[in-house]
Amino acid sequence: MLAAIIVDASEVEGLAVEHVGVSGLREVNGRPLVSYVMAAMQQGAALSRLVLMAPPAYRNHWIAREGVEVVPCGPDLASGLFAALERLGESERILVFPANAPLVTSAMFDNFLKYAPPGADLAYAVIREERVRERFPQVRRWPAQRFREGVMVPSRLALFRPQLAQRHRELLAGLISGALNPLYLLHQWGAGFLLRFKLGRVSLQEVVLRVGELLGGPCTAVISPYPELAFTVKSEADLQFVARELGSGLPTSGFRVCERGEGSKEGKKWPETR
Repeated sequence: MLAAIIVDASEVEGLAVEHVGVSGLREVNGRPLVSYVMAAMQQGAALSRLVLMAPPAYRNHWIAREGVEVVPCGPDLASGLFAALERLGESERILVFPANAPLVTSAMFDNFLKYAPPGADLAYAVIREERVRERFPQVRRWPAQRFREGVMVPSRLALFRPQLAQRHRELLAGLISGALNPLYLLHQWGAGFLLRFKLGRVSLQEVVLRVGELLGGPCTAVISPYPELAFTVKSEADLQFVARELGSGLPTSGFRVCERGEGSKEGKKWPETR
């Protein structure tokens, strides 16, 4: 069974706004940001349960009556995560994504799930930096890292097994908030590997294997063709941008090039569907 947690960490103490952004209840074109994420999830993958891990304001909002359960974030993300996991019960895998990323579509979630191996304890989406910068030229700074395969930007999308959360509570809490860069794990290894990493001389696959060793289970990184998975609303300017995007009636990403496994080596272009 596949379940999902949508996270709104905007009121969690100790998290900088650049890591969290605005509340998912902020409206754009007459709808709260979180409603776009919910619609994308519910239209795509067959979810058994959907939980909102969010501030108390959600409980009295109409969004809480749309077939979802609201679990308070609590004093920290770790306690909120475990409360959400208890609500989800016996789910085999759990999809996690932020509430303030309204440009996401069902096709983006479906693509990620298609290439995330069923046996992985943790799957995480990354996007090529050139695609992110082409899609969002108004955003000056992105957390990017060079690998042998190219420069990658981490997304906010992850898929994990509940057993992993039991073993690594604080780690997963940081990952789902964006406050913790998943690549911080590299500091657990020797200076030689860390130097090669900083110089961009390690492969993404090598890092994935190292992370799997540390977490005690198979992990994978999915190179997604969708920059929207890395974009969250952090400012009034971002709100104005997504209002134009969502109100235009145009696809949210125009045309893009296939990654390996999605088309030919030369790349195939197609218009994204909403």
